[in-house]
Amino acid sequence: MKSISLDKPGISLVSAAPISEGVGLLILSIDELFEAREPHSFLAVYSKGIAKGVFVPSSCVDVIWVEREGYFLGEDGVIWQYDGLDIKELSYIEDENNINAFRSHAYSSEQGHLIAGGGHYLFGSKNALKWESREIPINLKQEGLSYTGFEKVLFASEGAYVWGWKGMAYLISKGSYKKLELPTNLDLHDACVTESGVAVCGNQGVVISGSEASGWSIIENNITDENFWGICEFEKQIFVSNVAGLYCIEDSELALVDDIESENTDSSFYGLKCCNACLWSIGAKHLYEYKGGLWQTLIRLG
Repeated sequence: MKSISLDKPGISLVSAAPISEGVGLLILSIDELFEAREPHSFLAVYSKGIAKGVFVPSSCVDVIWVEREGYFLGEDGVIWQYDGLDIKELSYIEDENNINAFRSHAYSSEQGHLIAGGGHYLFGSKNALKWESREIPINLKQEGLSYTGFEKVLFASEGAYVWGWKGMAYLISKGSYKKLELPTNLDLHDACVTESGVAVCGNQGVVISGSEASGWSIIENNITDENFWGICEFEKQIFVSNVAGLYCIEDSELALVDDIESENTDSSFYGLKCCNACLWSIGAKHLYEYKGGLWQTLIRLG
């Protein structure tokens, strides 16, 4: 793996996954830096201020850390693996239902890997090597849609959840698909497992919490109607992010997190990821780390 200077202009953060304090995996976009024929992404391991990794031809969109290994998802269906030593291409989803529009990747020790994205097919694998497509039983005409997509896949205690456009969401349990009746028809972008169930965020500042067993409710939001792109629970506190800032849920309603300083909110916030040790707030040009009580700037791109 080679090092890349994070001071060069034109580099942007796409996604990241913390492993421990100050250590994690990064997806960097390099489209603005290089010629058209060169790679689209730089996949890196970040530690002690240094990013080491590999250039790849895929436009990568999501990264997860599970059981001492990292998995990077390409929009085109190429999977890249970090095994603790190196980042290598692992597999490719060669399937007629792969439309090169993948968005989200999840892993369960019992069920393996599950990938969601554009269209109404999921792709599953026990070992991230051989993939099979699984059709979500949605009647597009009946729903008044010509096309749909799912932005987030998530494993929870009840099974696998997928969240998508116009409030479309399903719970997949023991091979059966159940459409969720949610109190919104807005596009949903991200979700996380919480102490009490699941929390979901999406367009126009919508945040939903609950579970299929207990029911779903909208979190009161009187402070922003910007689209939310990231949500994560850390130390029993739920955080939500959009490009304008970072928020948390307090007393069943949204509140602004005002103890984090940013130079340019348009490039400072977007997604959220966490591990047991810390929470990362991932913007196009900034990555902030939270360990409880204190936010610090971990990465500031040129």
